[in-house]
Amino acid sequence: MSPRAEALIQWTTTNHLSLISPIGEPTHDRGNTLDLTWASEALLKSDISTQITEDLHTTSDHHTLLTHIHHGPGPRLPKSETTHYRLDTTDKSLFYDTLEATITHSQAIATEATHCNDETRIRDLLDLLADSIITAIDTALSTSTKKTSGRSTGHS
Repeated sequence: MSPRAEALIQWTTTNHLSLISPIGEPTHDRGNTLDLTWASEALLKSDISTQITEDLHTTSDHHTLLTHIHHGPGPRLPKSETTHYRLDTTDKSLFYDTLEATITHSQAIATEATHCNDETRIRDLLDLLADSIITAIDTALSTSTKKTSGRSTGHS
């Protein structure tokens, strides 16, 4: 084993991280696994999964990894109650403009977390940052993208 591999294993062990990427599936067009997804012990207690997805491919030579995380005390929503966006209808210019306008709160939280020395406060700030990023992306998607109707058309 190479020294870099040993250092990576030591780092993941020290930080209590587990690999959740699909094992044995290449993430690069040339057949290698270049992209990895890791989860903390806390995330492993939730319903989490990662898979390679073709429908979100970004046209790069890397395959897109999609991670689903259900974390929190509430019950999982039935599929019919979750929002599904029709990404093929996204007005990209409007999406980016909206995201840029709503992400400033996230940037302020990130700056505070970077300069903070209190580990508990950093964890709280990282939770706020994650919520803020999710809200900004959701707002940008809601503004720029059509949603599915949630009803089956009866066509196959």
